[in-house]
Amino acid sequence: AIIQSANVLTACIDNTSDFCTQSRRSAVSSMLSSIQAPVEFLVAPLRNSEMHSWEDATVALSNLASTLAREEMEDISTCQLQGSFDLIQLLLELQAHPVHNVALPVLEVWLALQDVPTSDRHSSLAAPLYMQLVEVMLNRIAFPPTFISWEEELEIESSDFDEMRRMATDVLIGAYCLLRSAYLETLANVITATSSDDWEIIEAALFCLCAASREACARVKSVANAVSSGRDSPVSSDGNSTALGLTQLVGSICSSPASSRHHLVLSGMCIFLGSYSTVWASSCPPQSVLEILAYLASAISTPAATEAAGKGMRLLLIAAGPKLAKAAASPGADPSSYNFISAALTQSMEAALST
Repeated sequence: AIIQSANVLTACIDNTSDFCTQSRRSAVSSMLSSIQAPVEFLVAPLRNSEMHSWEDATVALSNLASTLAREEMEDISTCQLQGSFDLIQLLLELQAHPVHNVALPVLEVWLALQDVPTSDRHSSLAAPLYMQLVEVMLNRIAFPPTFISWEEELEIESSDFDEMRRMATDVLIGAYCLLRSAYLETLANVITATSSDDWEIIEAALFCLCAASREACARVKSVANAVSSGRDSPVSSDGNSTALGLTQLVGSICSSPASSRHHLVLSGMCIFLGSYSTVWASSCPPQSVLEILAYLASAISTPAATEAAGKGMRLLLIAAGPKLAKAAASPGADPSSYNFISAALTQSMEAALST
């Protein structure tokens, strides 16, 4: 009965032929206000489905809640209708659900919310919500803590895991565009403060950082261009915070031996170092760039990180090559400090040819 009722309601909401009519507004208002006690629309059937492990019912209810929020986002985002905020909080819980088909449809809700200008939303559905969402997504896209390999994994399917990460990327980019340096700072803190035993959380935080790398690098570059032309703005302050936070994080990463990292974390770190190569090229002194290259070179011998380390070195050499060449040619420079680069690149190519 739960599945049938949820599917019928979902189909009705999805049918927008009555959009903007008074009857639809009344129906939506009634559903939203019923989320709270004593009716507990959506909440009670979800609780019942979870209690009895009715997975198909939970999936149907997640589709219903997601469709309601997505189709009526313009009104829900203002939180003027009673129950709007309750629906958003319920969707955060569904986003964290371990079942793939329960969590997946909720991603479309956050994409729909991104289309609503922040000036038109209730203030609670801007930065405060997205800080919660980043935490939820961080935990939802993480590997199981017992993960060894996909051949031995029993909890989740690799195809579901890959699909969730692929679909989550646009949501994470949206979160960065709203939170800016706060997004990066939050994830950097997770990486530096989390115990190495919780490797899956560190790896997930690295994935979240890499998801927004293109946008963050563009931010830093635009600030550098503005400074060079004598212009300054609040964007410059955020861009400077971005560059500073990232360079502090890379210093923390390179201070620990690559061999001490879980192999999936090491691969994630190599991807991160390559993804932000333009930031290191513009914001790090030559010696720091050499330290990053040395770290990537030391990771090449780890099979799980070989490809990411080799690609990271290539990207960083392309971005920072002119800076390194200038530093190497300057008076007092020690050319021997650059010798490891060619050896590491050779090792990288040999490893690639052997796979």
